[in-house]
Amino acid sequence: MTSSSQGLRLLRRRAGGAVVLILEGNLDYESSAVLAQEVKDRIQEGVSTICLDLSRIHFLSSSGVASLVRVKRILEEKGGRLVLFDLSAEVKTVFGLTRVVDYFEIHSDEAGALAAVNGRCPETPGDPPAAKRGV
Repeated sequence: MTSSSQGLRLLRRRAGGAVVLILEGNLDYESSAVLAQEVKDRIQEGVSTICLDLSRIHFLSSSGVASLVRVKRILEEKGGRLVLFDLSAEVKTVFGLTRVVDYFEIHSDEAGALAAVNGRCPETPGDPPAAKRGV
């Protein structure tokens, strides 16, 4: 499913018990409302875990950072969880400048994010599968 606003496009899909949202474009004052509404809609559907792919964010303003903080708070108030993954260079820079990197749960890729959400460790290349390790 897709929705968009000026400068921001959202792609949504289910992944187990979570919803993965791929954000593409700019996350700023204008587009923050679209993200907030998307999260509220998913909560209404009973979703408690949202994973955000931020690899396609080209611009992140302070309002965009504030919207991510609000989304995290909204989900946590409902007993849910926000997981971020695959941060673009722009997002990494802004997170570093605003010192919010430790506030969020961040994973390098979708596999790691979904493994964390589902309570298991992602396989490390070269490791035998979990079944062969006796896990």
